[in-house]
Amino acid sequence: MFAPLTPEFCISQAMNQVDSTVFPPPSYGMISESLLQDVRQEFLFSCVLHSLLPAENVEALLGEAPFTPPPSPERRCTKDDLVQQIVGDTDRLSQLIKQLETLDGNAGAIVAAVTEVSTSILLSFKC
Repeated sequence: MFAPLTPEFCISQAMNQVDSTVFPPPSYGMISESLLQDVRQEFLFSCVLHSLLPAENVEALLGEAPFTPPPSPERRCTKDDLVQQIVGDTDRLSQLIKQLETLDGNAGAIVAAVTEVSTSILLSFKC
């Protein structure tokens, strides 16, 4: 009857609806400099990072081979690990804030860790 609605199927259906003139593939960078040309790839890489999509499906969904390989789900950050990194090395905080710009799929964990550390610092000043 109906195929199960897996995350992979939903992502595939959504990617089929994307207008490539608005979100051109990365290879179009040689032709036009669109700020949005990497969005599709970054989205798919985030899906791979969060284990919603197998890495081997990225090429088919992009319609071309990505310039860099998709990330491994093992590279996904967790808030608790990042908090420990910041506590052990305060310079790590500014590195993580800069990493937010990379759109690598770890923004949620980074923001949660920065918020937790910032809140604990503010609370320590109130005492």
